[in-house]
Amino acid sequence: MFGVTILGNNSALPAYERHPTSQVVTLDEHLFLIDCGEGTQMQLSRYKIRRSRINHIFISHLHGDHYFGLIGLITSMGLLGRHQDLHLYGPAPLIEIFNMQLHGDARGETKAMLRSSDGASGVLMRFDTKGLPYMSLWKNEITPKAGYVTGLEPGTGFPNPRPVERAAGRVPKLKGGESYHVRLAIAGLTGKEEVANAAREIQALAASPPVISQKPTGP
Repeated sequence: MFGVTILGNNSALPAYERHPTSQVVTLDEHLFLIDCGEGTQMQLSRYKIRRSRINHIFISHLHGDHYFGLIGLITSMGLLGRHQDLHLYGPAPLIEIFNMQLHGDARGETKAMLRSSDGASGVLMRFDTKGLPYMSLWKNEITPKAGYVTGLEPGTGFPNPRPVERAAGRVPKLKGGESYHVRLAIAGLTGKEEVANAAREIQALAASPPVISQKPTGP
C-alpha cells in the first residue's frame, strides 16, 4: 500500500488550518516523514499517526518552515521512552543547528541570548561549560492557542534517547553520597543598550573560529 498524508502545505508563515510543510508517506507498513515544519506534532495527533511508527525523517532543505518542528518531535520521542533507531536525512549542516558545544571564557563560563526581532528586549543566560558542556536549540509545540516555545538549553547531554547519550558518555554517573554542581544564571534584558552589550559579550567569546565535528552526536 502506498499513500501520502499532507500534514502541512503552507509556506513560511502559518495560516489558519494550513500548517508549514510536512508529509507522511506510507509504504506498506513503513512510515516516512518528509519535512517537519512547526505544528507537525499536533497534526500527527490530529490524524492519529503514532510517532513511534516513524523511523525515517527526511528534511529537504534548511528553510525554517521545513524543519522548525524537528527538535520538538525528537524530544517528545525521547520523553516517551523511544529506544529504536531513528534515521534522519538532510543537508549536512542540519545536526549542527541543534547540537553545539560553546566557547567559554578563562573561568569556563559562557553566555547565550534570545532577543526580540527589534533588539529591544531579550533573555541572557550565563552558565559554566564544565557542569553544562552541551547546548541544544529546541522548539516545543503545544496547542494552536498556546503557540510554541523556543529556546537555547544547556545540559549535560544532547536530546537523544537516553541509551544513545549513555553510550556516548554524556550521562553523568554519581556514586552514593556524591553530588553534581552547576552554575547557571538567567537575566532579563529590557532595553536595546542591554541587548547590545550582551551581544558584544557573546561576540567576544566567539573570537576563536568554530570547530565542526564530522562525528555524529546521535543515532
